[in-house]
Amino acid sequence: YGAKDILKPALIGIVLNGLLLSIAIPNFIHARNEAIRKNEALINAPLNWQEYKIAGLQFLSPVGLTNLNTSAEESPEKPETYMGQLWPSAFTVMLNRRTITAEDNYTLESFTSEVLDLMQKKLSKGFQYKSRETVIDGIPSKQLSVQYQRLGKTVKDTVLIIFNKPNIWEIQVLPPEGVPDADANSERILNSIKMLPPAS
Repeated sequence: YGAKDILKPALIGIVLNGLLLSIAIPNFIHARNEAIRKNEALINAPLNWQEYKIAGLQFLSPVGLTNLNTSAEESPEKPETYMGQLWPSAFTVMLNRRTITAEDNYTLESFTSEVLDLMQKKLSKGFQYKSRETVIDGIPSKQLSVQYQRLGKTVKDTVLIIFNKPNIWEIQVLPPEGVPDADANSERILNSIKMLPPAS
């Protein structure tokens, strides 16, 4: 067909595609950079701290907790579980309250050892921990600072265990890496915990 019927349409097609790409690529890059900027702004935004009264505890948290117990069946052995996650940072707070029976021989030390054993089995890669004794409203407690590897990153996890028969509470705070004041925010949550008076 010669240059007139093949080369000319081909060159016009290449030029048009080039023009479309020259418009699309900068727009894509701009939209991507804007999304990254907005995500960073959300992560670095001031946290909205509120007071919560859940499962016999009162505490401050930037994360709202939802009751995960969907079953209508109430059992004394079944733990109450509450969890909340703050997006996009994935700052996580979890609260468990378990009622133990007269047959259970748990102590603060034995329950803490059981929690550590379970965590080490699940999170064995790079697992390390530190334990310190603390007191919540006159009740002996344990605070665990746990560190492990997940998806090539170091993850820090803090767990506070409060033992006051017949109840055991586990409060777990998991701040993501790279969030400003992550450790300070975890400590603020745990230091704010108080026991609520028993319901009359």
